[in-house]
Formats: sequence, structure tokens, C-alpha cells
Amino acid sequence: MAYAISGEMGWPIVEMNASDQRNRDGVRRVALMASLYRDISGTGTEGLRLILIDEADNFFEGGEGGQGNRVGGDAGGLSELARVLRVSRNPIVITMNDFYEFRRKGAAREVLENSMVIEFKPYRRKNDLDYRSYRQRLTRRLQQIGEEEGIRLSQDQIQAIMDRNGTDIRGGMINDIAGMVASTADVMRRDTKKTPVRRDAEHI
Repeated sequence: MAYAISGEMGWPIVEMNASDQRNRDGVRRVALMASLYRDISGTGTEGLRLILIDEADNFFEGGEGGQGNRVGGDAGGLSELARVLRVSRNPIVITMNDFYEFRRKGAAREVLENSMVIEFKPYRRKNDLDYRSYRQRLTRRLQQIGEEEGIRLSQDQIQAIMDRNGTDIRGGMINDIAGMVASTADVMRRDTKKTPVRRDAEHI
């Protein structure tokens, strides 16, 4: 969703993910610098950048001693993130898998007080009108993706992909289509190898 917003608004993304060092210095270096400085040529929403803090529920919150000083630890990172939210001149998206685990962290309260919390939930009832509309729109989108990748998906194939993956579009449905594309390409390569090559008599 963060990358969709970025693409729609034309904002470059500055991302800090779980593989980065996300202690106080790491957050300050990446997020705070990006939050304070804008492209001086931009006006209004131009010149903004979108800051993405991924998997914030996995921030380690500890003191300056002991485990907090471990290599790659996140000691002080959450408190620094709260400060970034107070001073940022750029939009910030913070993602997490376990919101309730995040709420138990000491500095989480200040982070949440300065944020709009949006929970992504799967459809609860498959008979709802919005769910049926979702299936129709998703069917058209999967057909489009297939066509862009050079394969034509039947209605039965699309229904099977959606039924198998539930609401997992990125990790399930698109991966399924990618696998079908790869299988089709592999079959075409094997068929090409079996095709006899015509040789003119004068070249024999």
C-alpha cells in the first residue's frame, strides 16, 4: 500500500526495513534526516518523500546496557521513531504484523497518538456485496496481469487461483500466475528444441 501511495503521488520512498539496524542512531540517520529535508525545488506536495518504516512491531526496545547494546539491536529506536513523527515534514507509513504486540511496547503509545491507525482485515462474509464486487474487480485485474505476461487465463483458472489464496494477492495469486508463466515458457522451450530444422539441399 505504501508503494501504491508513492506511485500515485509521485513521491520517492525512503525505506527502513527489518534487515536494517533500527536502534536510535539508525532511525535518526535514515528516518529523521529524510523527515526534515525536502527537495528545495518542490512546492506543495512536490518535493515530498514517503518514509516507510516496515515491521515496527519487531523493534527491540531496551536500555543502553545489556541486550540493548547487541549488534544490530533496536535499543532506543522506538523512542526515536516517536520523535520523528513529531517533527516530520514528510508523510510516514509504519507497518506491523501484530498491532497488539506493538501496543505493549513502552514508546508505542506516543507513536500511536501521532498516527492514524488503519487495520487491513479480510472480508468476513463472502455474501456481502463489497466482497462480490472485490471478486469481480480482482478477476479483471488478474486477467490483465496474465495478458501482460503473455498468457490467457480462463475463468476457471482465475476462480481456482482466488479460492486457493483467499485474500493473499501479492504472495499467493500473483505468484501463482508467475509460476504459470514460467511453466508455459518452459514448455515452449522444450517444443522449440523438438522442432526439426529445415536444411536446403544446396547447403547439404
